[in-house]
Amino acid sequence: MGKLVLLLCLAFLAMTLVMACTPPGALCTSSSECCGDFVCNPWALRCAGGPKPLFRNRITRNE
Repeated sequence: MGKLVLLLCLAFLAMTLVMACTPPGALCTSSSECCGDFVCNPWALRCAGGPKPLFRNRITRNE
């Protein structure tokens, strides 16, 4: 029984790490990665506060 409880605890810990959200100020690629009401800033590519953008912006760079 003890092994089963330990296995369940490890499984819940693994799921928490996999499903964790990106904190404010960390790098992101989309707003779905950011925690709570934070959005991914399309220019800085970091989670930031503020209203969600009306349009999706894609940054294209000509190199």
